[in-house]
Amino acid sequence: MPHNVFVVARRVDVHISRFRKTLNQVSSGTLIRTIRSAGNSL
Repeated sequence: MPHNVFVVARRVDVHISRFRKTLNQVSSGTLIRTIRSAGNSL
């Protein structure tokens, strides 16, 4: 397994986290939810 796979996975988590914060500032509800062992859902 390549050594950079974990780094890319964390990069996606960071982008989703920042996107979630931005959406929460302009919206009253939760638009992105995390589904354990599956990913994220809109």
